[in-house]
Amino acid sequence: MNPKNPVSYCGRGLAYKGKGLYDQAIVDCDYAITIAPTYAAMAYNARGLVYGDSGQYERAIDDFNKAITSNHNFYMAYFNIANLYKNLGRNSEAIGNYKKFIAIAPQVFSPEITIAKQKLSDMGE
Repeated sequence: MNPKNPVSYCGRGLAYKGKGLYDQAIVDCDYAITIAPTYAAMAYNARGLVYGDSGQYERAIDDFNKAITSNHNFYMAYFNIANLYKNLGRNSEAIGNYKKFIAIAPQVFSPEITIAKQKLSDMGE
């Protein structure tokens, strides 16, 4: 693996997440953030997914917000934070983030857009 490629580290981190190896996943995401700040949104989003799956919800929210702050058009962070907020019963925060995701996500993400619209409908929006 190229030690200067943050995409590889995020990918491996997500693979570790899928196996329940959260500590290793976080290490890879941390490394991706340090080696390539221009890819920070992707790495924060990936680490947010790891934290969310491991039950560290506030850390996940913090990382999704860092991804959004790093790149206001990083649409998957809006989708991921909205899903987490909805799962936590924080519907007003979920609604705003689903709407932002729908507004900026490319149409190639139509399955996720459909999911976001359905979740908005479920919440009365």
